[in-house]
Amino acid sequence: MSDNPQNGAYIEVDLRDDGLLWLFNTTALHPHGLALSLDTETRGLRLMVFDSEEAVVFDDDTAQDGHQKFRAAVDRLNLAAKQRADERHGE
Repeated sequence: MSDNPQNGAYIEVDLRDDGLLWLFNTTALHPHGLALSLDTETRGLRLMVFDSEEAVVFDDDTAQDGHQKFRAAVDRLNLAAKQRADERHGE
């Protein structure tokens, strides 16, 4: 975690492991036949455009896994934010 000028903190996240890539894809891109993929070697993002304009849908296991990863990341980030606030208030 590192500070920024607005008294906040940057917290490292992993797009794939923290379920953020799943969230971006399922909520914003898949309904429009698009998807972001993460290159595991370069860590760069690629935008995929599907031939069909139909929505892209994950199978149930993949969707559940993505949701669980995202919820765990949110819980971890909320805990980090609470700890940071406690430190600033001397608790």
